[in-house]
Amino acid sequence: MLYNAETSVALRCPECSKVAVHEISLFSVSRRGKGSTIKCLCGKPVIKMGYKNETGKYVLKIHCALCGEWHTVRYSMGELLDLEIEPLCCKLTSAKIGFIGRDRKEADIGLPDRETISKTENLLYLGLSEEEFEDYFLDPEVMHKVLAFLHRAAEEGGLVCKCGGSDIALDIYHDHLELICSECGRTDVFYARDSRDLRILEEKKILGVEHRNHNYKSD
Repeated sequence: MLYNAETSVALRCPECSKVAVHEISLFSVSRRGKGSTIKCLCGKPVIKMGYKNETGKYVLKIHCALCGEWHTVRYSMGELLDLEIEPLCCKLTSAKIGFIGRDRKEADIGLPDRETISKTENLLYLGLSEEEFEDYFLDPEVMHKVLAFLHRAAEEGGLVCKCGGSDIALDIYHDHLELICSECGRTDVFYARDSRDLRILEEKKILGVEHRNHNYKSD
């Protein structure tokens, strides 16, 4: 008798934010300890899979697009082959980050979008709950987008002052952010009071440096 020893894992890549359904063959993992790594099309590893002889279970490490950590789940072969569809959740936030199972039709439904990921990154960075974030900031939605703008600029080119300094401090207030260059003292203020402040971001320099490649678009 032939068995279809495959299952699928749907995840959003923490690097490029694209959703992909990854096919996993259980036979690709050696029971002698040799594991396998599955990468996104962008080249970022998103799944690491191995097998533990002591427990008789497959060990999957999932790269979480929400918190950036690797989360571990364990299944026996029987559990994976019987599994139609099951959500994978972030261990830090309990939010849904993916699906595992043989039903590919449902595998990529309901995954967190880029905006949800960005908001979660902000909460983790500030060490605040969603309720605390909502209570503290004058316009929480605008503040989320201003923080996302700065994160994106940092990822794409780094936050560097016009003087060349890269030691940049960030002070956060209830209605604005301040970036301060530790080398020359230059300060840049980013207001987050209402949607009008978002429109300013499209042309705004950061510490005197142009960031034309951040592709930021306000709503």
